[in-house]
Amino acid sequence: MSLPVHALPPTPPLRRPVPDTGFGSPAYAREELVAEMASAFLCAELGIVPTVRHADYLGAWLSVLREDSKAIFRAASQASKAADYLLAFRDREEQGEETA
Repeated sequence: MSLPVHALPPTPPLRRPVPDTGFGSPAYAREELVAEMASAFLCAELGIVPTVRHADYLGAWLSVLREDSKAIFRAASQASKAADYLLAFRDREEQGEETA
């Protein structure tokens, strides 16, 4: 479920740095944290029971969170914006069905 979040354009209101480094780097970990949190928000909203393995990312996330006490709040904010952006497509589609 995190793949749609990775595919979002890096434009407002979703602007966030796109990591140019590989797995395990702080930039990559930040992007993964945002994507996984957005995925959790989307699954909760859509009633999907996720079947993902977070263990592979935990080490990198913990490193970022230890270095920056506000990282979780920034990630949650960005994840919420990403989830809202994606859910707006569903909402527009549902509104179109109601008026048809």
